[in-house]
Amino acid sequence: MGFMDSFLRKKTSGSTAKDRLKLVLVSDRANCSPETMELIKNDIIKVISKYMEIDTEGLDIQITQTESDGGHGNVPAIYANIQIKERLENGKTYLMELSVKQDNKTIRYFTRIIYGTSFHLKECLNFAEKFHNAALTEGNTEFISQYLETAEGTTSNNLSNVTLKSTQEAVSYATLKPQVESIYPATVKEISDNVTSVELRYILSAENSDGTKQYYQATEYFRIRYAKDRMYLLNYERNMEA
Repeated sequence: MGFMDSFLRKKTSGSTAKDRLKLVLVSDRANCSPETMELIKNDIIKVISKYMEIDTEGLDIQITQTESDGGHGNVPAIYANIQIKERLENGKTYLMELSVKQDNKTIRYFTRIIYGTSFHLKECLNFAEKFHNAALTEGNTEFISQYLETAEGTTSNNLSNVTLKSTQEAVSYATLKPQVESIYPATVKEISDNVTSVELRYILSAENSDGTKQYYQATEYFRIRYAKDRMYLLNYERNMEA
């Protein structure tokens, strides 16, 4: 499985459905008239509308009867099925906090989310994957070399730190011939209408001269500019350590 498979997954029907707020209010008071329940219903709409945008066309609020908790007959009840509209603004970045409680401890994870339809993320991820695979596969020197900015006279094949100014041999791992053992989902570091920064992390292995297998932790950073006619690699860095 490549990083595109792990990053770009189709949403299930459940995950694509809009969030719904389901609320059941039950009045245990026998003297709670339908008129009073109607007033409560209107107040519920006003309160929720202060904090989120409601789809009034999809609003489903019913005044009905339900059995009381004590089993003393039916009491008036309000059942509200309220569809909440998307509130993310196009192109705006939001901070998302995920909290998990375990053994009386709270673990928090912070990340950023951004909504938009014109970021060309898929194209940029495809390009990063193509460059990544080309570096690992022999015979792709033409594709790689068109994006390099190798300084004249550069001969170093230092594999621990590779950039656009490195030699084509260094970008292609020289004589190492590594194999990908595992790869993590791609991380988007920056995104705009035409520029996307992507980070890839993966584990490589290669045989030493004595036949033993050596493992390497590798990280690739791409800064890519999208254009209709071609892709531009504005920056590239690869760090690798045993």
